[in-house]
Order: sequence, then C-alpha cells, then structure tokens
Amino acid sequence: MRTGEVIRQTKEFEDFYGGDLPDTANLKTKEDCYQRLEAHRRLMEDTLGDAMSHLDNFERKLGIY
Repeated sequence: MRTGEVIRQTKEFEDFYGGDLPDTANLKTKEDCYQRLEAHRRLMEDTLGDAMSHLDNFERKLGIY
C-alpha cells in the first residue's frame, strides 16, 4: 500500500472501542504509522492491566478472592 494511503487510513482508524488514535497530525512515513499504532497497543494493554488489577483488588476487599 502506498505511504499516503497508509497515513490516511491510520488517521481514520478507530480502535475496538470506537476511539481515535491520538497524535496523528504529524504522520509522514509508514514507520510513523507503525509507531503510533504500537504506542496505542501498549496503552490498550496497560489499560486492561489496570482494569484487571482494580477488579482483583475489589474481590480481595470482598474476601472472595
């Protein structure tokens, strides 16, 4: 796929939850797009980890863990 098309589609991308990618204004290369997507992947992984930890803590508080 041509670089311009990769950039356009990256800017239009919505994640699973319907969220846009932040900081897409300065995308100039396919590598920029890749880095932006991988940064978003890490954010989503961190968010999931935080949510799981929150649930674990609540279960411990209730004494059912």
